[in-house]
Amino acid sequence: MSPWSGGGFVSDGELAYLADFQAAHVEQLREWLRTRTAAVAVVYTWSTERLNGLLGETVADLSLLPLPHHLRERFGR
Repeated sequence: MSPWSGGGFVSDGELAYLADFQAAHVEQLREWLRTRTAAVAVVYTWSTERLNGLLGETVADLSLLPLPHHLRERFGR
């Protein structure tokens, strides 16, 4: 992954991280999903359920993963 730029969305290859659900960051994620070249995309987020609801059934071959518990404890989410 590239160094954290302070934004709400970052990606590298087939892996992405959505830090929050601001409309601009969700739109960046949608654009990344539309233009990705990898067969399977992996997105880490604080709330997989919420993101799944926002994206709906529109994305094939997408794996939404929660952040590990030790990071949740560290960052208070």
